[in-house]
Amino acid sequence: KWCKKIDEMLKQTPENNAIDRFKQDNDLENLARLAFDIKNKSEMYKDKCPLCGQNILGVKLWEKLEKHFNEEYKQFIERLGKAKIFFEISITELGNYTKWLNEYFIKTKLLIDDDIDKKRQEYLLFIEESVKEINNIINHIELKKQNPNKNDIDIDCDLNLFQRILNDDIQNLIKQHNRKQQTYLKDIDENIEKIKKHFIAKEKDNVALYNGLINFYNKIKEKINCVLEKRNKHIVDIDAKLKEMDQSFQNLNKDMEEWFFNDICFEKIGDTYYKIQRLNFNNKWFDCDKGLSEGEKTIVSIIYFTNHFLSKIKEIKECPLVFLDDPINSLDNSNRDKIINYISSKLLKQNRGQFFIATHIDEVCDKFNKKNSDTQSIFEIKKYANQSEIEKLAGFKLNNDFKTTHLRLCEYLKFGKYEDAFDISGDVRFILEKICNIFFKNTENFTDCYDKLLSKFDIIKKYTANDIQDLNHGKNTINSDEIIEKVRFVVEIIDKIRNYSCGKL
Repeated sequence: KWCKKIDEMLKQTPENNAIDRFKQDNDLENLARLAFDIKNKSEMYKDKCPLCGQNILGVKLWEKLEKHFNEEYKQFIERLGKAKIFFEISITELGNYTKWLNEYFIKTKLLIDDDIDKKRQEYLLFIEESVKEINNIINHIELKKQNPNKNDIDIDCDLNLFQRILNDDIQNLIKQHNRKQQTYLKDIDENIEKIKKHFIAKEKDNVALYNGLINFYNKIKEKINCVLEKRNKHIVDIDAKLKEMDQSFQNLNKDMEEWFFNDICFEKIGDTYYKIQRLNFNNKWFDCDKGLSEGEKTIVSIIYFTNHFLSKIKEIKECPLVFLDDPINSLDNSNRDKIINYISSKLLKQNRGQFFIATHIDEVCDKFNKKNSDTQSIFEIKKYANQSEIEKLAGFKLNNDFKTTHLRLCEYLKFGKYEDAFDISGDVRFILEKICNIFFKNTENFTDCYDKLLSKFDIIKKYTANDIQDLNHGKNTINSDEIIEKVRFVVEIIDKIRNYSCGKL
């Protein structure tokens, strides 16, 4: 049946199909009749085209017929292409079928009575012969595509073996295997159950003993799991505490760098121990516990205490009473301000406790008051022979050290001497801060205040705020040109502001 259809397709031609359709197309037939009728009745339609010399009516009719024929030719070639694709896909599927037969249709994988190897070889032969026949058909289709109007192409093909491949023999064998496999597994399960019952009946006492041991071991296992669970929880808690400790050391170095020095750091040497390191001129860290100045030791202590206190806030149920004894001890004016800002920001704004800060310097009390305007309380501690007295001051005023400091700087420019070479940097900043306090409300940022002050009085900036703050730090002799020029610039600032103020008055 298939071969007959293929032979009929090869005998067909686009021309014959077009002619047959022309006979069935009433529009084409009526067009032809109308053309001949007009031709017989009127001489004017015999005129020829001035361009090609052909009869006009004949040209129009041929255009219609040619369009009709081309469409038929296109459809015929498409049918041949689809037929070729179908048979090519069939060859691919037969190849996959061959692979499946060789891999799965074997004795070791099937539970059937038939000779599996014989059946597989039989089907492999069917496939081989069918592929040859299909390739023959594909070749004839390709020949037809090259000669579509050739109507004498004959083909001798036999697809009976291909049809035998498509029958249900293999499918029925697979179903037989599935049924036997189910029966086989069922028999195995039944026999296993019988064997279990046989041994259970034979070893009944042993089974009871083993069940008792199993229950005992299960209880021990539960206790072990409970202990492990508690242990793991304890380990998690320890890890969390260790992470908190690591974080606390990170906070120490973060505060040190942001608020004070970037060449001093805390180095962890244990869970709760640390050492101090400094950065040398080769950009390498070295231990310097005994190489810190008194002021640097004070800063290290304040940072450590602050972070330790903040880490314990959550554990403190009641608000604590905290006493800070002279936190600005041995510090120059620049670092005093940093300590005041640090304590105010980190501790006093926490609202977790009552803080008492002792100091011998009036100006420090005043700056703490300005930083914490809602908690202004200043006490004076008076010491007697056998007792001390604490008195709250109703009014507090700073002594005017501005004039004294100014005179000291002017004498330095005149004679090149200073009472203490290490105080000159603090005094310069002190006198500039005093001036900034007069003109600006917010004086927390010395650099901003310094820049605004120069801008306000139209003073050329010879030195930056950092240049003024790093006036000496022990790097130069007291009468070096650098220090003299910087002090001269500060005195010039003071004189210009005084002259400006007097002119305004």
